[in-house]
Order: sequence, then structure tokens, then C-alpha cells
Amino acid sequence: MKVKRNQPRRPRFEYENESDLRVSKGSVTVANDVAWLGEVMVAVDGDRAVIQVERRPEDIAPSDATLAVRFDEVDAVLTLLTGVVDQARRSGVLPVVESGARAAAWRGKAKDRSSYRSG
Repeated sequence: MKVKRNQPRRPRFEYENESDLRVSKGSVTVANDVAWLGEVMVAVDGDRAVIQVERRPEDIAPSDATLAVRFDEVDAVLTLLTGVVDQARRSGVLPVVESGARAAAWRGKAKDRSSYRSG
């Protein structure tokens, strides 16, 4: 009598989508234990992106924001935010502070801990 060996099953090459969303995530560390996290979510059949940003730890309020933006308007929203912040610095509404490690050092929180991760 011939004994059959246990042969591994061939992998199934099927993709099972866990949801109807495509997601891109990233984060920026601005000081020791302080980071901003971002996420862009798009429904597979959608025509807009949902953009979420959140600060960790949540020691300021509000510490998060969510925007629903049409695909063809995402760059315009980014340009708007960049321009508003630039104008606020030039007009004295916001202090002129460099981002990343220098900003953290300015606040006395860290020396050189800035990083960017995307996923």
C-alpha cells in the first residue's frame, strides 16, 4: 500500500477586497512622541477623496480634521492650505518657524527627530 505524503495546497491567486476603499497613509513626526498622521481614502467607484489628518497625542482640541474633496480639486485644496499658512506667517498671524526638527528644538521638545513615513 502506497502512502501519500501531505503535499501543501497550491495558493489561490484570488484577491479578496476587505472593503470598497483604497487607502494611502502617512505620518510626520514633529517632536518626541508628537506626530501628524494623514490618510486618503477613495471608494473604488467614487469620484472624491476623503482626507483625514490627526495629531497624536490628542492634547489640543480639535486634533483632527476630515475633508471630502473631488479628485480634480485635491491639488487646489493643498495649494490653498499652503498659501493661507504662508500668508499668515508673512502677515504675523503665525510665527515664522521652520518645520521638523528645528521647530521641535525651538519649542524645546526635541533635537533631531523629524521623519516622514508613507504607507
